[in-house]
Order: sequence, then C-alpha cells, then structure tokens
Amino acid sequence: MIEQYRPRTLIVDDDPINVQLMEAQLVSKYDIFEAFSGEEALDILSRKKPDLIILDVMMPGINGYEVCRRIKSSEETSFIPVIIVTALSSRDDRLEGIEAGADDFLTKPIDRVELLTRSKNLLESKKLHDRLVSSEQKFRTLFENSVDAIILFTREGAVLEANAAACSMLGYEHEALLGMSREDLVAPEYRGKCMENTASVLENGQATFEALYVKKDGSRVPVEMSVNLIDYGGIPAFLNNGRDISERKKAEEAISKYTEDLSKANQALKSLDRMKDEFVSNLSHELKTPLISIKGYSELVHDEVLGPLNDKQKNAMQTVLDKYDHLSFLLDSLIYMSIAKSGKVNYRFDPVRIEDSLKRIAEYFSFKAGEKQITISTSFEDNLPLVMGDVEYLPYLFRSLVDNAIKFSPEGGTVLITAFREDGHVHATIKDSGIGIPKTEFSNVFKRFYQVDSSMARKYGGSGLGLYVSKMITEVHSGEIWIESQEGFGTTVHIRFPAYSPSPGR
Repeated sequence: MIEQYRPRTLIVDDDPINVQLMEAQLVSKYDIFEAFSGEEALDILSRKKPDLIILDVMMPGINGYEVCRRIKSSEETSFIPVIIVTALSSRDDRLEGIEAGADDFLTKPIDRVELLTRSKNLLESKKLHDRLVSSEQKFRTLFENSVDAIILFTREGAVLEANAAACSMLGYEHEALLGMSREDLVAPEYRGKCMENTASVLENGQATFEALYVKKDGSRVPVEMSVNLIDYGGIPAFLNNGRDISERKKAEEAISKYTEDLSKANQALKSLDRMKDEFVSNLSHELKTPLISIKGYSELVHDEVLGPLNDKQKNAMQTVLDKYDHLSFLLDSLIYMSIAKSGKVNYRFDPVRIEDSLKRIAEYFSFKAGEKQITISTSFEDNLPLVMGDVEYLPYLFRSLVDNAIKFSPEGGTVLITAFREDGHVHATIKDSGIGIPKTEFSNVFKRFYQVDSSMARKYGGSGLGLYVSKMITEVHSGEIWIESQEGFGTTVHIRFPAYSPSPGR
C-alpha cells in the first residue's frame, strides 16, 4: 500500500504552549517541525524545506515580520506559504504583514477549524504552484537541451526567448538575440512568406514551412520551421522550432544535379543509339545492294545459264546461295530492328491464311533440311480461320523459327509444323527434335542478341536476333509467343493470333 504524503509544517512561536496547541490541532494530517525563535526558524529552513510555515509575530530577537521578509526574499523559499499569527488586529499590523510577504493571517486565540481550512487552502495553492514550476522546469530543460533552434516571438515579431541551439546556429549571444526581431533574422526574400505563414498559424494554430535565416556574419542558413501558437506568461506567442537543413539542401542539390547529368547522359545515349541504328540501317542497305548482284550471278551460274557445271561445282554454288540467304536474312533483321525502333515500319494488315505462309516456309527450307536428312512435316486443321497479317513480315516470323528448328536439330531429326483453331485464335507450333533449352533460360531467349551460351553460338552460328525479332512481329500482330522445351528432347515454339472476324456488311 502506498503511504499517503503528509505535508511538512513549521510552527514558529516563542511560547511552547502555543506551539503544542497548534501541533495538536494539525498532527493528524501534517508532519510538524517546531521552532521557538526567529533565528531557530531560519536555521531549520536552511536544512529542511517545509510545505507551510505558521509564524508568530511577537518574538524576541528577529520578529515574525523580519523572518517572513527573509523567507520571501530568498529564491529557494519564496514559494513557501506563510501564515502570520498575531494577537494584534490593527490595520497597520496587517499592512506590515502584507508588505513582509505573508500569504494569510490568523488572530489569537486560534480557531481550530479556521487553522485547518487556511492551511489546507494554502497547501492546495502551493501544490498547484509546485506542479507549474515542475512543468516549467521540464519545458526549460527540453528548451535548453533541444538540438533544434527554438525562438519565441511575440505576435509583432519581437524575440521573447531563444535557446542555446538558436544562438549557436545564428552566431549571436543570448542577450543580443533578445533585442532583435523576426525581420532582423529572416532573409528579405522570405519575409513575405513568413507573414503568410504567421497568418496561417493565427488561423490554424500551427504551420510548417521552410525559411532562410541570416546569421550574424551575414551568411544564410536554410531552416525547416514548425511554428505553434502558445500562451507564454499570459500573452500569445509564436513558438518557432527551426531545424538547420543545410546538409539536406546540399544533398537535394547534389541529387538534382546528378539527375540532370543522368538525364543528359541518357539523352546522349539515346542519340548514340539512334546514330547506331541509322548506321546499321544504312550499312545494311549498302550491303544489300551488292548482295543482290551476287545472288543474281550466283543463280545464273548455279542454273548453268552461263555454262554447264559438274556436280561438285553445282554443290559449291548451292552453298553460295544458302550463305547469301543467311546473310540477307541477317541484314533484313537488322534493318527491321532499326526501323521498328524508330516507329517507321509501314505495316499493311490484310486477312491471310496462316497455313499458306507455313507451307511456303516448309518448302523454302526443304533443301536445307535435306542436307541434314531432317524431315519437315506439316499438319493443318481444315478450314482454319483467317488472321490479320502483314504479307511481308508474317512469313519472316515463321522463317526465323523454322530456321532455328533445323539449325538445332541433329542429322536425321524431324521438324513438325502445325496449325489449329483454339478459343477464337489460330494456334501454330514449330517443334524440333534438337538440343532443347534449359528452363532457367526461358525468360531470356526472346531478348536481343541473346544466346544460351557462347559455345552454342560458335557451334550453331546465329546472331541472337531471330527470337527477338519474332517476338516483335508477333506482338505487332496482337499475338502471343512462348516456348516449351526440355534439354535433350527438343523445343516447341507456340504462336497464337486472334482469328479474323469480318464485320457485317463486308
């Protein structure tokens, strides 16, 4: 059980009987100290701090009035309530007691109820005073030890108080700051903004904003201000809590500059990328021109228009034509990527039969497949719906996929090309019996210039553009493309396009 606090009361009277009488009346609720002279009372006060003093006036030596004056003149004891007890009742006696600082009066003989009531009332007042002092001490401790600069302004802008952090931040001594105003401290270009925020504080009680303080040496410091309207000693005041944000501003400026530099670098990279695409496109076009001539003369030789060939010569010319097709396809891929990236591809979408494109591609690669004894099979569902496709780029898509299927299939392998209807779509597959692709690489195979590993690039050749370009063309046709594969058991590429539905009246 918590023991209830008992107020400490000092009774001062040169008559022991009077002391004993008042003690008897108070001892049930108070802890009592006794003093029989003014000197003894002051000595006790130097060692103990009572909550209440009951003081007789007429004492030898230092009388009650003088004791009271000394009590009230000391910062350590001035807050202790004093009741003066006297047998005198003249107006002058009371005035002298008031001048000495007495808080209340009792006239002898003392009434017990009056003594208890006055003592209780004064102790309640002291308790409120102690709470206020404690609160002020806590506020002062927080105020002085805050790392933020705290300044109290009047409504007119005069500095009422400032803590050590504010003095340190602004470079002023405490006394110097107390003689200044808001206009002395705020940079001219921020004074209007401060006035606006002051009006906001008066209306809402609080505001947060950034400002710029001017230091004693003329330099400036950016601060983040949190301003509250408070009651300070009975007058309205603005409590400004300012935090130095110099480092944050430097960081923000550094980030802003970095972002700007990064943006410029990004623009430069985009410019270089455009230049590279233009260069690749121009180079590809320049290479295509002589290649057309190479192909034309090679076909004339291969077809024996310019004279008969033996089997060895004919096979050599067929190899030249095959390599031309490979190089031409690579250049077409580069050109397509370049113009597609710049948005300059002119697609022409018409209803087409997807199986027709697949049949032509199968026939086109029959010779190449035959060199490796690879069988190309086709299986198309009857009466397939049409799809909206570009007659130039749709075959290009299938050509890339079938070329890969043949390239990665072993000698004597098979390539199966199918097409069937599925949920309002036409679904085509190209399945090979090749080396397969690890599952970990599925998400990478459609990236530009990607190859499973460099050893494959050396063994099988290729630029890493086929599947990337295939994906681009598929998506332009509002289609989907994905793969299924297992290492050592081949790969199936799936392509799905929305079926074409002619609108009524067409």
